[in-house]
Amino acid sequence: MSGPAGYIAPPFPTPPKREIRLFPGAIGRIKPGLTVAQAQSKLDAFVAGLRRQYPTEYPESARWAVQLAPLHQEVVGKAGTMLFVLLAAVSVVLLIACVNIASLLLARSSARHREISLRQALGAGAWRLVRQMLTESVVLSLGGGVLALVLTFSLKGLLLQFVPSTLPRLQEVGVNSHVLLFALGISLITGLAFGLAPALQLADRGLMDELRQGTRGAAVGLRQHRFLSGLVISEFALSLVLLVGAGLLLRSFWKVLQVQAGFETSHLVMAHVWLPFPNDPNLNPYLKQEKRAVFVREVLWRVSRLPGVQSAVIGSANTPFSGQRALINFTIDGNAAGKGELPAAEAGSLTPDFSRTLGMPLVRGRSFTDADTETGNPVALVDQTAAERYWPNQDPIGKRILQDIQNIPGALTSPQWATIVGILGRTKSEGLDAPLLPTFSFRRIRT
Repeated sequence: MSGPAGYIAPPFPTPPKREIRLFPGAIGRIKPGLTVAQAQSKLDAFVAGLRRQYPTEYPESARWAVQLAPLHQEVVGKAGTMLFVLLAAVSVVLLIACVNIASLLLARSSARHREISLRQALGAGAWRLVRQMLTESVVLSLGGGVLALVLTFSLKGLLLQFVPSTLPRLQEVGVNSHVLLFALGISLITGLAFGLAPALQLADRGLMDELRQGTRGAAVGLRQHRFLSGLVISEFALSLVLLVGAGLLLRSFWKVLQVQAGFETSHLVMAHVWLPFPNDPNLNPYLKQEKRAVFVREVLWRVSRLPGVQSAVIGSANTPFSGQRALINFTIDGNAAGKGELPAAEAGSLTPDFSRTLGMPLVRGRSFTDADTETGNPVALVDQTAAERYWPNQDPIGKRILQDIQNIPGALTSPQWATIVGILGRTKSEGLDAPLLPTFSFRRIRT
């Protein structure tokens, strides 16, 4: 937000141009007592005021807005929902294990009826018997917790290899005091959970009758049978919920596999390259386009010669899954439209062979070549979504477009008409579940 933020020092233009918005994000702290919703409402009113005051620089079609989000949500993103689902599944498995162990202890307790009856006859109270049974179950649970911690220490590195590298704060995963306290708490809770029911059953004063039967392992009473049946039903219900959830997860996973990303994902590696931008523009070695072209050429030359690399290309804002998006307005040659009614699309700059390296299908026309330099006629590529939306029942190849808002990396210093030379297939740029957006690509990264 060059205008409102006051970024008017060189190399930014003077007076500042509000349509050049080079800073997509900022971190701030809201005032105490002000909620995020209230702050968002104030920003919405501010944006509405900018649109009314500067309708040319903030057209409705650009859908420019300022969106607030808690920093934790911005860092975690969609991974939070996935981790909560995983936690729910693990909790259900833990409950199934507790119910299963409780059933086993309850079944085993039938062999201890005479022992417990004898203790009652000798004066042991119900609370003393409950404490004895709970102590046994908690010791068993703590033993399982210690074994789990040993396995966690031993297999942590192996388990982390199965976790996607894009998971936020993955480098912070480790076994610390918080993990140890959590394991201790879970062990105590589960020990009490699966040991309480058998303890209450065995502490029943009705077991005194077992002493008079004179046989070991007498039949379990009707109430104990009902309780055991209830545990079995609970275990079956929890297992059914877990199986249904697993089935839905597999179905969703299968559907994701059927989604076409629009490019070949196998044997493809992506890296982000950021050029230094000092506060003093005079210290910026890449301020001039010629210097940046030398840098790009050197990067491509070195990466292309790495062992195992078949080809290397560089793209800017519309590189798939790069996390960088640039929505611009543009003018179609021959279509008269007001400034606020201009069509909008995502746009970025590419080096030659970009579509071939990523395996993006070329529907019609041609891709960029080394002959498409800045000294020649500007050219552009569009995807099928843009072709069908803005040139319905027409062939966009040969049509001309004019970039209206210069807020993409690598943009020319002045707008120029670009001729469309090819149509690329549809590409899922922001995620497999994201809607398809019209996309333009310009040959503006010099090599």
